[in-house]
Amino acid sequence: IDCADLSDECNEACGKEIIEGTLLKVLSWTIGCLAVIFNFIIIHKNIFALTKSHSPAALLNKILITFVSMGDFLIGLYLLIISIVDKVYGAEYCASQNTWLTSYQCSVLGVISTLGSQTSLFAMTALSIIRLFGIQNSLRLSGMGSKRAMVYVASIVLVVVACAVCIAVIPLFPLLEDFFVNGMWYGEENPLFVSLQDKARHWNVLERYYGRMKKSDLSWSLINKLTAGMFSRDYKELEHTKVNFYGNDGVCLFKYFVDETDAQHIFVWSILSVNFACFLIITFAYIYMHAISKASSAKVSKAKVNEAIRARNRKMQRKISIIIATDFCCWVPFVIICSLHSLHVLDARRWYAFFSILVLPLTPL
Repeated sequence: IDCADLSDECNEACGKEIIEGTLLKVLSWTIGCLAVIFNFIIIHKNIFALTKSHSPAALLNKILITFVSMGDFLIGLYLLIISIVDKVYGAEYCASQNTWLTSYQCSVLGVISTLGSQTSLFAMTALSIIRLFGIQNSLRLSGMGSKRAMVYVASIVLVVVACAVCIAVIPLFPLLEDFFVNGMWYGEENPLFVSLQDKARHWNVLERYYGRMKKSDLSWSLINKLTAGMFSRDYKELEHTKVNFYGNDGVCLFKYFVDETDAQHIFVWSILSVNFACFLIITFAYIYMHAISKASSAKVSKAKVNEAIRARNRKMQRKISIIIATDFCCWVPFVIICSLHSLHVLDARRWYAFFSILVLPLTPL
């Protein structure tokens, strides 16, 4: 019995749940609630503070902080929804996992989690770069009424949002299904195609039925046409649903764990590389800002002022340490585990729930 192949084996050994273990279930509810509540408060405060911005630079700073909180709010919302779904399915999830993995609800959940994490990361990156240039070059945008300054603000915000949205929804584009669709499900009543069928399993059946054919030419549209041709008109219409990019596990997370056989491996590694580059930019920016601040404080000679500056620097150091540590624990493990999985050192596909609950929400908290 193989419980890991998403087959129809449901028994005592394979009676899995979406979130395994009491600890992960409790953490999912707790972290989700905290992330939603606190980030909602921050968003509410920042939205009202936008009207009090006295310069485009201050406005841009508040907008980016708001988007960081919005992204973190979406991650918390994702955790709450997946906790509810886990509660609804319970121990019966094994019998219903094919229905869930091919559902649009699972895809929507995947978009929410990806949109949240990427929005937060990109907004933090933009915020770090802008603050770095502001400290280093005393960068100031012109007055609030400057059209050029407002275009600058709008452009940065648009780029952050557009990049996050594209990464989240591109895997669901119908035109790209040959890259992102992982399989088909034909329901419980079809005796020929049992459970979730990828292209390799389809090819094994179709090649025996139709004779010799090129495996490289097998697209999903051709598969649908050929499988429909295998059944007579007396047979009811062959229904199928797609296993989309986010349907790789019950938690419907971004498909981080891929190898060279996955059609999505170039896309996934491109996103991981971008995310890791963002982590490096954020780390460098905040360390450099602290160094500049520390150097400038050393030039001040008055004792009282020195004490105030030292207190400010200690506070800044704590913030920098938290930002770097949470980003490190969030993204570096993804890169390491993804690398080990890609090199077949380990099989990380069962770790999606762990990463979605304990690693992804580190930045929101």
